[in-house]
Amino acid sequence: DSMFTNGVASDADIGRMAWFADGIDSSIAAHWRARLMQQAPRNSFAVQWRLIAILDTLHQRNDTATVLRQMDALWDSAPLDPKAQIATYATGVAMDAADTTLIKLWTTRQALGGGDKRDFARWVATQFTKIPALRAEGIKLVRNEMDSLAILHPSEQALDETIAEQRARHNVSRRNLLATLGQALVASGDYAGARQVLDEAVSKGWNLEVFRAVRTASLAAGDTAHALTMAARISVDPRISPTFSDSLRTVAERVLGAAAWNAELATARKEFVKRMLESSAPRSLRGDPRLRGFDGQTTKLSALTQGKVTIVAFWSRFCGPAIEDLPNMNTVAARLEKSGVRVVSIVDEANSSVALKQFLRDKKVTMPTYLDSWHEGSRAFNQWGTPDYYVIDADGRIRFAGTNSAETVLARAEALRMSEN
Repeated sequence: DSMFTNGVASDADIGRMAWFADGIDSSIAAHWRARLMQQAPRNSFAVQWRLIAILDTLHQRNDTATVLRQMDALWDSAPLDPKAQIATYATGVAMDAADTTLIKLWTTRQALGGGDKRDFARWVATQFTKIPALRAEGIKLVRNEMDSLAILHPSEQALDETIAEQRARHNVSRRNLLATLGQALVASGDYAGARQVLDEAVSKGWNLEVFRAVRTASLAAGDTAHALTMAARISVDPRISPTFSDSLRTVAERVLGAAAWNAELATARKEFVKRMLESSAPRSLRGDPRLRGFDGQTTKLSALTQGKVTIVAFWSRFCGPAIEDLPNMNTVAARLEKSGVRVVSIVDEANSSVALKQFLRDKKVTMPTYLDSWHEGSRAFNQWGTPDYYVIDADGRIRFAGTNSAETVLARAEALRMSEN
């Protein structure tokens, strides 16, 4: 504090101090955050807190026009590094508001940030197909991206990736784009074109959105049998609510009868396990990481999993996307507890604090939560961002690459559990 008073501390020092204080004590954190906002409002930490404040007003007032104006002003004043984060959130707000002009503005700004330009271009193409006013443009962009996948550019090959692995990765991306294109054609009313595209997309992999689109296209084309096959796949997916599965059963049994529908479901379950596990890439953990409980006791990850299929969920109370997905992860944990799949929640904080405990209470976090005090957890999984969810098998191996979707990790964990039973 005396360094700041004497003008010795740099803007970066103030930013780090404010961030550090946030995990210690609320009054100390408020003191340093106020100083940061006064002295260094363009510091990356300050920009992030200003962004959070803007998003809070959106949740409170739902005034998207005002929020987007505030984000525009923040983007103009922010240094380069935080601009991508601002643009990411602003893009989401613009899409929720269905403002095509602002969607194009913010996606263009978002593209200026770091990351994989190709992946981002595919994401933009996919999002455009979901917006009626931009769907035709999105379809063109999707076709362009599919054409780009036909060429294996050396510059796009990962350092540890073989040509065969790069080709396999491109094939997955192509199927995803086929699914996007098929769904866009369904939405456009081109059921014949959609069916042709979606039949190729559905030949491999497990994608609920593709199955839904194929079911819609099949019904429109009068192919009830194919529509029911897709309905069975949708019904057995653990992400589908029991109420919706029951509604599918009612319709299917009316057409097929109970015995035939049950046979369809059995086939679909086998297909679910098989296709989900095709994307599994087993790898060993880097050691047996130590974690700290809120009681201060140290435990090993292996003691928490004890030979069970387990989801390891990395998240942070300082990460917007992690906080946003936390209720979903809570729901997943509660559901999987009944089927014997464990969930271990890990936060990147060295020690327990009043603020952290209050956060867990406020968010009603019921998952067993541990502190990555020595960063051994993140190193063991080679993960450095949140949210990030992994599935490990009964032998303690990582079976799937990390995902930031609670629903995706639910499906992966259930497929692995079903395969081991």
